[in-house]
Amino acid sequence: MKQTASIVGPQQPGPRFFDFIFRNQENRRWCWAALGLSIIGWCLFKWVYPNPNMVLDSYCLVRGAISGANVEVWPIGYSKFLVLLGYVSHSAMLLVWVQYMGMVLACMYFFFTLLYIFNPGKWVKTGMFVFLFANPLFYYINNFVLTDGLYTTLSVAWFTLLIWVVFRPRDYMIWVHALLLLVLFSIRYNAMFYPFVAAVAFLFSSFRLWKKLVAIALAGGMVLGFIVFTRNQMKQATGVSGFTVFSDWKILNNALFGYGHFYKTDPRPVPAKFARLDSLVRLSFEVNGPDDMYNYGAITSGSVYMFHPYSPLTLYMSEQEQRSTSFIILDQSMPMSPLYGAYGRYLVKRNPFAFARYFLLPNVQRHFLPPMESYDSPSPFVLHKDKVLGKPTAEWFHLTTLECRSFGVSLRNLLLLPAMALAGIIQLAFLMVAVGVCYTKLYKTQPPLSNKVLLLVLLFACAEFAFSVTSAGIVLRYLLLMLAIELCFTLIVGEQLLKTDQAQKLLHQLK
Repeated sequence: MKQTASIVGPQQPGPRFFDFIFRNQENRRWCWAALGLSIIGWCLFKWVYPNPNMVLDSYCLVRGAISGANVEVWPIGYSKFLVLLGYVSHSAMLLVWVQYMGMVLACMYFFFTLLYIFNPGKWVKTGMFVFLFANPLFYYINNFVLTDGLYTTLSVAWFTLLIWVVFRPRDYMIWVHALLLLVLFSIRYNAMFYPFVAAVAFLFSSFRLWKKLVAIALAGGMVLGFIVFTRNQMKQATGVSGFTVFSDWKILNNALFGYGHFYKTDPRPVPAKFARLDSLVRLSFEVNGPDDMYNYGAITSGSVYMFHPYSPLTLYMSEQEQRSTSFIILDQSMPMSPLYGAYGRYLVKRNPFAFARYFLLPNVQRHFLPPMESYDSPSPFVLHKDKVLGKPTAEWFHLTTLECRSFGVSLRNLLLLPAMALAGIIQLAFLMVAVGVCYTKLYKTQPPLSNKVLLLVLLFACAEFAFSVTSAGIVLRYLLLMLAIELCFTLIVGEQLLKTDQAQKLLHQLK
């Protein structure tokens, strides 16, 4: 048997993408099946869960919509989305329907792009279809008043567009990509590594050199312009010029996981500017002990030092303000950012091995076995009643409760029970397929376009892994994008690996 199978399907010129979907009888059936299954499944889901789900972040995002501010503790993009949707209605039902149907359309764009370019077999199509259109995780993520659903939807569309940039570039993609990237960046700052992935996609494309440079510069310029705008707005709102509160607070939060395990054995004094903060940190360790990243049951899931009311970071801020404070109040938390960022970087440099052992390594585990976090907590079904966040949010959406049907919480726990293990299986399978491609030298039998797309997928997976492990508090809802991409490409490439001589010989031996 020879390795002659090709991953890539139609080459230029081929049928128009629209014709490929709607004038091909089989693809047309896939299309209507995706829409039908998604709508029926969502209607049943909303019968069980008539109200949206909310966590602390939700109330802060709604606060940003109500205030109309251009900066908040959280990125302002989702709050602006709520304002935009509010011109039509403040209905929470409308919000979650828009979020879910947007994800369905993005997944259809992704699914049919993969069918068009890679021409997979029937079982591969079925596997991708089930994950993308019958996945309870997609129901739950879009029922939250959170950035997760919208961000995942737009990220799926963004990455699919990059596949087209590599495979069959068109001039309009340069502008659409830049606008899409800007919106993504305004919704969640995790998108900060997206421009680097996009730059590789444009360099891989057949655009003329000057168009590649324009595309990269346009996307980078829009993101840079947003950063400058945000810094100026932050200066006006808080008196401190900075892009986000999160970065510096998160640096210190992450560093404390390591510091808690070496502060007793390292007697060196800290610089004077950190002395008071350091004393509160040490006192916290003495009283409560260091937090453990392996503790999946922690309420704040890897961000305890940022959000807990008795965290040394919160206590120091309260001491400086001479009043009770909280991270979620921008004009209180932002002035602390420069000091916290500097202290956090100092602690990492002081003992990088402790940081690696107690933050990075646990985060690697959390990436492969992500905590369920709000997906196994009852709190998303409880509406806050406080006057600062709860009451304004309830009035915005005209809500009186977040409760669901009596069996709803148990049903959620049952449906999502395999999710953590499935996340690990998908990522391990993706790694195995990547190794298999190298071992069998499958890339030598594939067209250059195929290899470029696969390299783009691998680059995106590596970039996301590196960013998440080194800086983020990893939970399941943050990983749905990568799980979808990795599963689909694992199935597509794995199908071709099974056709190689090495795989056939192995299967023959097993028989």
